[in-house]
Amino acid sequence: MNKFVYWGPKEEFINQYQLENAFDFHKLVIIAQKEEKQFEIKGYKGTDDEKIDSIEKLVIFSDEYAMVNEWVLDNFESFLNRFDVKNAYFQNPPNSVYEKIRKSEYCEEKRYDYLKINTECVRNIADNYSKVIIGQELAKEQLLKMLYSATFDFLNEKPLVLMFYGSSGLGKTETAKFLSTKMGGNLFRKQFSMFQNNEFANYLFGAKHSEISFARDLLDRETNVILLDEFDKANKIFLSAFYQLLDEGIFADKNYSVELKNSIIICTSNYENMDDIKSNLGFAIFNRFDGFIKFERFSEDDCKKIIESYYKKYFDFLNPCQKTLIEHKNVKKLLLNNANKFNNAREIDRVVREVIVSVLFDEEIKTIEE
Repeated sequence: MNKFVYWGPKEEFINQYQLENAFDFHKLVIIAQKEEKQFEIKGYKGTDDEKIDSIEKLVIFSDEYAMVNEWVLDNFESFLNRFDVKNAYFQNPPNSVYEKIRKSEYCEEKRYDYLKINTECVRNIADNYSKVIIGQELAKEQLLKMLYSATFDFLNEKPLVLMFYGSSGLGKTETAKFLSTKMGGNLFRKQFSMFQNNEFANYLFGAKHSEISFARDLLDRETNVILLDEFDKANKIFLSAFYQLLDEGIFADKNYSVELKNSIIICTSNYENMDDIKSNLGFAIFNRFDGFIKFERFSEDDCKKIIESYYKKYFDFLNPCQKTLIEHKNVKKLLLNNANKFNNAREIDRVVREVIVSVLFDEEIKTIEE
């Protein structure tokens, strides 16, 4: 049996080996389950008359290892040999499977070539940043310098680790999303405010092979831009889990190991100044960051630009009669005249939406009731 191991995202795995019509491992185990009850899997039911003599191409996706019991993982090769599998393709296998298959007579390995930051990419980001992110000129300049520094060969083996800090709604997360579009693929984002308990410990350090984990999710990522959103909200007892990741770009748990060299790791926080960052995170984590970029509060002119943007966004969805009413009520002018009262983009988004809806409600619903 020939074995092919691929480290990277699912879509590229399929394209690399032309696996669109390959036999699915999920389906194979269900068929085996009918013969022996020890093969347990969720989902696929199969048909009673389904039998297999041989399989030319078998594909095993990263989430499918979690669907089977430990017996199958421990006896992976013998299990596949029962069905005379000619070629088996593995996406991001767990350590227990990888250690067995890599010793096979023929085992080919490939890794997805994530786009690395280069000077052309930095120029592209510089040219387009202000078209996407309003204001934040100082943050933009600092970011471009940090990205440029990562283009040098003597630095780009390790990840570029940045902290974006400042109040909510100033463009920190949007900047990470923008960088990801320029680096290819969907942004890898984890919201740390959601993890405060033992579930987070299992997710970080790995538990049963059937459970999702941070390392497995990293292996499946589409881009080399990693966003750890609201990093300051994570319980501090978990911060030590990130030492090696921030230092070397390596993250390992009991089931998986992943390298993130040449990646851009962005942590966001609501800290207001450097003293807050040092005192709350501690020097062990603080000293592992390559740069700290502050996102300042918007000026009145910035707020007006954001109002214009959100106003257009919602106005374009309205029908002609509604647009006429909104224009007649001078909603846009009203909002712009109050630009100095806003603090961030989220607040502006909410208020613009509420004002438009309120005006339409008064005309289309309330007047009918009266």
